[in-house]
Amino acid sequence: MSAKLPRRAALAAPAAFVVATMPAVAAVSPDAELLAACEELQDCYRHLMALNAADDTPDEVGDAAIQRWHQAQERVSDLPATTPAGVRAKAAALMAVIRHDVVVKIGGTVEEYAVPHEWLAYRLAEDIVALAGGAA
Repeated sequence: MSAKLPRRAALAAPAAFVVATMPAVAAVSPDAELLAACEELQDCYRHLMALNAADDTPDEVGDAAIQRWHQAQERVSDLPATTPAGVRAKAAALMAVIRHDVVVKIGGTVEEYAVPHEWLAYRLAEDIVALAGGAA
């Protein structure tokens, strides 16, 4: 006697597969590329902060890090945000850029060195992050 797959089980198997894969498909954000770009920018920021804290960073390492930092900024700038998560990530990226690039003295802070338009941009980004549901 051969074992046959009951008809209901045969019909249910593809549906179970489809249902099992739906959460993964639904979890993909329309801003996935932007979110990845923002995370890359945040990684660059952390790397630059570590290099700034070190006393013996070779020039070529610092130059490569700055080049990567500028490329990350351009990538984030080129991608539109279409979801609250994308807006939040992009605003947090702007905050990192201002925190790094406004400070003209290593160890200084935005509060010490920002000119009014830079401070306005920072505060706007801070408000956007808060309203979009997260902390930077």
